[in-house]
Amino acid sequence: MKRSLLIILILCGYVLAGRAQQYPETSLYSINPYLINPGFTGYLSDLSGYVSARSPLSVQENEIRSYRVGLNQAIEKSNIGIGGKLTYDQRDFFESVYVDFSFAYKIVMGNKRVFSLGTDIGIVNRSYNLDNLSSTVDLTDPTLSSDYYYKTNFKMGIGLAYYSTHIEAGIAMPYMLEGSENLTTYFNAYLAYKHYFSHDEWLLKPNLYWVTYPDATDMLNVSLMVERRDKFWGQLGATTTKELLFAMGFKFQIYELSYSYAHNIEGNQPPYKSSNEIMLRIHYGKSNKVIAHIATKQNRKGY
Repeated sequence: MKRSLLIILILCGYVLAGRAQQYPETSLYSINPYLINPGFTGYLSDLSGYVSARSPLSVQENEIRSYRVGLNQAIEKSNIGIGGKLTYDQRDFFESVYVDFSFAYKIVMGNKRVFSLGTDIGIVNRSYNLDNLSSTVDLTDPTLSSDYYYKTNFKMGIGLAYYSTHIEAGIAMPYMLEGSENLTTYFNAYLAYKHYFSHDEWLLKPNLYWVTYPDATDMLNVSLMVERRDKFWGQLGATTTKELLFAMGFKFQIYELSYSYAHNIEGNQPPYKSSNEIMLRIHYGKSNKVIAHIATKQNRKGY
């Protein structure tokens, strides 16, 4: 019993010190900004779906892992985008499950530029994975009942996005409100510029991604992507949290397979601080446009 109480005190301390940072992370935001900002709901024309997994380069079972699946659809006649996503995030003995419905309203200017205001509305269940504690704690102890740990709350996030043939930009608070807690200060901003060359068959895309966390820490990611349109792409980047990022992707008609590797260069960090992420995306529809609502030559499919 004393050991159980000690574990409970440790868990409570972990909540106070680190729970604010338990939000899903991704390195593939530049090819799928819907992952980080509901304002990008319906960003691509027609129907877009994805499945992704992020894990440490380690055999340990209780480190950071995230799994996502989602769909979003552009409805151009109504100037809206709709979607939904399911996310599972595990950090040590913490687990979070997010279920979201996404909606975005588009202000289209001359079929060349789009402002999009979006929201995620759903629920989040936060819990402890007691299986990871079974070697230390007596799980028959009544203080470890599910009623003590498990809780499901309403959640809401908002985001504003702007995009055109050459610019992608957004600001978001994707986890702005959870249950009866105060508004979270988790905030992100994203900016990318697209430069076309060689008869628009190649694309150069420098981008910035900044995140500020509720514990007053932040992270800035600076990356450069090169893409052979409708064929393949590669990306290199670095973060202020001392990570080097490498990513690549291949496109096969309606499918796209992407992979990223984040290598921690801080010498005193264990191997699991480096991570990899893989995503399979499907983009299906009859539109000849890549980005919804944009009717420029550089936005056409078929290069």
